[in-house]
Amino acid sequence: MAQRHIHDLPQGNPKVSILVPTLLVGLMWAVFLLEWKGDYQWYFLGIYPRETEGLLGIFTAPFVHGDWNHLINNSIPMLILGASVIYFYKEVAWKILLYSFLITGVWVWVGARPSWHIGASGVVYALASFLFTSGLIRRNKHLLTVSLIVVFLYGSMIWGVLPIKHNVSWESHLFGGIAGVVLAYFFRKEGPQRKIQVWEEEEEDDDLDDENPYWLVDEQHQNRVDHNAKPLNIRYIYKPNKREKDS
Repeated sequence: MAQRHIHDLPQGNPKVSILVPTLLVGLMWAVFLLEWKGDYQWYFLGIYPRETEGLLGIFTAPFVHGDWNHLINNSIPMLILGASVIYFYKEVAWKILLYSFLITGVWVWVGARPSWHIGASGVVYALASFLFTSGLIRRNKHLLTVSLIVVFLYGSMIWGVLPIKHNVSWESHLFGGIAGVVLAYFFRKEGPQRKIQVWEEEEEDDDLDDENPYWLVDEQHQNRVDHNAKPLNIRYIYKPNKREKDS
């Protein structure tokens, strides 16, 4: 039997995996530096729920941040989580990134409290939730390792979905986390899958040395009686030995 592995883990290009989130984070920093140097207030690029003027923020809010801490806290996980998604889920990475932006933004616009919501934390929560949930669903040891790393590094993020701090958009965190779970389930059959070992039977050689091997039975003829065959007569001849003759 021959062993064959299917559904092995496809891995993306490391350079591309790092380049894309670096460009996203670079854009976040460029927007913040322009706002900071020019003493601008670009909060209007955020999401304002259920208001027409807040619709633009669905696309722009992840690139606007309130201060240095806000920017740095979102930049590091965006780099790590974004690179992980692109590297391990190269077949669906672009969809995951795009839908993480759009779904989180739309849900915040629909269901969040009336206020300006800015920052990439919603997308960060979506990526973290996707990686963790997808690793559990696919049961791939490599992806499970990524999931454990996510829990270890960002396990405290679970508190961000609670309305503890008034000046924090916990709605973005909550909706982003739910979006990640939904995406992990929706794309569960795309991208890397759990490795499965398949044993294939080798084809038997039909060229046998024995023309009539005894282990091959013709099932159609094994019970057939040949009525034209001549009967087989067996004759026994008895010859007494010398002692029997003398007696």
